[in-house]
Amino acid sequence: MGVFNSLFGKKQKKVTIADLSMGALQNEKYTLQEKQRKCDAEVNREEKRKQQLFAQGASSNASLMQRKMSASKMVEIDEKLNDQWSKFNEYGLKLRAVNRFIALKEKESVLKERGVWSTINQMPQEELENWALYNTVKDKKLVDKLTAVNRILGEPYEVEFEEQDKILDYMKVMEEAAEGRETLEEGWGKVHPKTEIEPPILS
Repeated sequence: MGVFNSLFGKKQKKVTIADLSMGALQNEKYTLQEKQRKCDAEVNREEKRKQQLFAQGASSNASLMQRKMSASKMVEIDEKLNDQWSKFNEYGLKLRAVNRFIALKEKESVLKERGVWSTINQMPQEELENWALYNTVKDKKLVDKLTAVNRILGEPYEVEFEEQDKILDYMKVMEEAAEGRETLEEGWGKVHPKTEIEPPILS
């Protein structure tokens, strides 16, 4: 996702939470909100276009060629909508991370009192981003401490140690395929399911 790259640029090698200024975070929050608003506006425009095209093609006066042209343009609009929804969701994830960083800065004194600020400040950049974006970590020793941080920030979520769980899940599916309990195609469908981008709830 590159949240730190957005804040500091790609040349920044190592960044800690202490390096993040509240001003930079607030600016990034505003930028992401503006990007989401632009996506929202674009989605509304394209949906209206699609609706107009459908009405034209569904007219009793429309010829077969006109219906085909309308349908073709509607498919093109679907691709644009999927692209906008994908961007909207990406900006939303980054916004979640930035909001978490802002909350950390606001609760810095409390986190220091509880003895967890140093843990956060010493976390590798990748781990900090994973926690901020997805609430997961690769280092199991961080799970309890970051879950405590979540509580301080008012979030009821437990941090997940996802990497090991996923490895075990993949191994289980491989074993089932190896023993003939399911086909390779069925197993592949489990470890790499097809996903469709769901449109966000736009307010």
